[in-house]
Amino acid sequence: MHTPHRTRTAAALFVAATFAGCSGGASYAPPNATAASTLVSLGSMGAAAPNRSQLRFVDPAAVKAQVSVASYDTTASAPVLVFAAGNKNNKPATCTIASTGEGINTLGVDSAGNLWVPEGLGANGSPDIVEFKPNCGALVTTLADSNGQPAGIAFSSKGITYVNNILGPSSTGGNVAVYAKGAKKTTKYLTNANFFLVAGVGVDSKDDLYVPYYDSSYATGLLLFAGGKMPGKPVKNFALVNPGAPTFDKKDDLIITDDSNQTLNVYAPPYTGKPKTYPLKGSSPQCSLDKAQATLACGDKTNTSVDVYGYPSGKYMYSFNKGLAATVIGTVQSPI
Repeated sequence: MHTPHRTRTAAALFVAATFAGCSGGASYAPPNATAASTLVSLGSMGAAAPNRSQLRFVDPAAVKAQVSVASYDTTASAPVLVFAAGNKNNKPATCTIASTGEGINTLGVDSAGNLWVPEGLGANGSPDIVEFKPNCGALVTTLADSNGQPAGIAFSSKGITYVNNILGPSSTGGNVAVYAKGAKKTTKYLTNANFFLVAGVGVDSKDDLYVPYYDSSYATGLLLFAGGKMPGKPVKNFALVNPGAPTFDKKDDLIITDDSNQTLNVYAPPYTGKPKTYPLKGSSPQCSLDKAQATLACGDKTNTSVDVYGYPSGKYMYSFNKGLAATVIGTVQSPI
């Protein structure tokens, strides 16, 4: 296990384990709750969090078409690189956001084109979520998250923000933090007895919340929180080995990767049938649609690149990797 260099206070402790491709049957030893703990990398366990699912929103015309990319790093504050859209010639990033935190997994973009970065360990020594203005703009706000390690984010049409915590503090199961419109602190948490690792969060056009997760034996499932409210209801026949970050297209088709099988899976509502499955070039915890819903950009942690596919064809188009040096996980396209 590797430990981030920042010192944590007792109030800021949260669990972490490093998973090496645990698609099932792996062992997990919770760290001592009074000792500094290690950040969880979604990429290392083959799952993703992420997510963004605000595809129905329309961004201001001033927001440039771009792809934001985050790499997982627990030893330094890794920057978020922002590339121009359509980067077929593998040009370097057009600008950089100097992240203040560590343990960044996946990213989100809201209806205004602002970039949201969940940080496993923020600048103040506690988990948080930071928001930046479009086009590598200034820091807007910081959301406090005291109940685990934030790793993915999604937004409802009513302005509610949902953040999935991979694990809760002191080795408790993961959860989904809920922030009311304009709130900087958590309003409530969505929990479930089966939650051990919460891999992602996504919202469809009806403002229903979908949460892929692992139970304590590493069996996976997908839980529906109708209207973002408890209790959660299992989605039948969900059978991905290592589910990634869920997102939705304009038809409310559920788009989600399987990190273990390196596939892109598209489920039609109500998501209980067999998905359309497409091969990916590597393990991709987060894939993101562009505004036209013509391409998917997928962070490729296997090849340290961003791979772009046609949608809905799933056909591979091109990759870019200029300036990417660490494990690529978080990838979002904007405008959404």
